[in-house]
Amino acid sequence: MLSFTTLFVVIIGGQQLGNIAEGGADLSFWMSEMVNYLQIFQHLDDFSRGVIDTRPFFYYTSTGVLLLGLSTLVIEAKA
Repeated sequence: MLSFTTLFVVIIGGQQLGNIAEGGADLSFWMSEMVNYLQIFQHLDDFSRGVIDTRPFFYYTSTGVLLLGLSTLVIEAKA
């Protein structure tokens, strides 16, 4: 349940933040670029159109390494 809830918040929350950023909200340029970069479906849409880019590779790799590092720290703290 926790994994489902987390994924749901990441996917739906990212889409809603993207809609807010595109809707002309008073966000600075770098903030709107960051929100657009973090949207998961944006990376998948680019790939499905045949656009090969290294940014999604870096995004998914760095996120995976970060979460594995945090998991290691939590496991070591419990031992």
